Amino acid sequence: ITLANYRFYIRVDYRGEDAEGNSLNTYVVYKMELVRSYNAYNYINAFYYAYMYYYYFGVDSLSSLTNEYGTLTLVVPYNEEGVALEEEKYVNVTLGSAYGMADEDGNPYKLEHAQYLVEEDTGFLYIDYEEDGYEYRMYFGMAQHSAFKSYGFYFAKVRRQTLVIDGYTLLVERSLAGDVTVGGYFRTELTKGEAVVEATSTYNVDGKVYYVVRETEDETEKVTASTYYVLTMTEVDAEQVGGEEEERQSVRPLATFEVKVMNMNVFYSAESETLYIEISTENEITFLPIGSYLYLVKTTEYDSETGKYTVELYSGEKYEITIDEDNKFTATQILEETTEETEEGEEGGEN
Repeated sequence: ITLANYRFYIRVDYRGEDAEGNSLNTYVVYKMELVRSYNAYNYINAFYYAYMYYYYFGVDSLSSLTNEYGTLTLVVPYNEEGVALEEEKYVNVTLGSAYGMADEDGNPYKLEHAQYLVEEDTGFLYIDYEEDGYEYRMYFGMAQHSAFKSYGFYFAKVRRQTLVIDGYTLLVERSLAGDVTVGGYFRTELTKGEAVVEATSTYNVDGKVYYVVRETEDETEKVTASTYYVLTMTEVDAEQVGGEEEERQSVRPLATFEVKVMNMNVFYSAESETLYIEISTENEITFLPIGSYLYLVKTTEYDSETGKYTVELYSGEKYEITIDEDNKFTATQILEETTEETEEGEEGGEN
């Protein structure tokens, strides 16, 4: 499934033999390459499950299983001294319909002899190119399959844009194809003036990107205050994209963005020393911590007389949030009252 080999390129000069029968032939190894070939991780996983179904249940899906994801081949040339020529390394890529990269006739996308770079912090391989006036990048990450112990690749194609507004600069990568949520935000980097906003956490929810910067105490490492930078993106109009209707309805480029800054107060739970809630100075709650999870809040109502908050989650569940005199919060679920009328009750209950 995963292959790695050295390829030797040999030039042979055939000159026959001399009068004494000694060979006059010569050869030169003029090039060597390290070639590593990978299948998509999802295809390896599909192969594994097809094999398991055949092994345990006798269901043969292996014979009809085809790789609709693609292949990745990394090539590193060497010079005559056996030194790797890192600056000349390249990649050959084939990406199919399972990644949404095939053309309308079903032919896979192919890229040959493309130069690539490697991110130091993530190890991702990436290829940059320009098309239709925009910058694009293809990412490839490696993962080892737990059963086969071979490596497969993950893939993401993104559109890279830099947007500027009101002193903020946003580098955004929008997911277009691959092992990603198409239309989602693969990566964002926000700059305020000349300084990069170093987010403690980043959340992509409800079509927005939340940059959360938290301040902590040195000794206890408890969060003392937070700032939310809420980014809302706006796409270009469909008419500006042009092309066929199907193309206009695809993931369109971004035209601009808005930044909403929310200064948050932090209240720790009355029941836990690690659980805390963040409430804006305008009495807004964005996330509700329940156990080890954060839930996105749909609406927040604040009662200034009682100092209590009522929040509704997107699931429909409601909670009452109270802050005690020690600035500790308590979240109590509000259960809807229901009345169950039995047939017996409706008819008077006579037997």
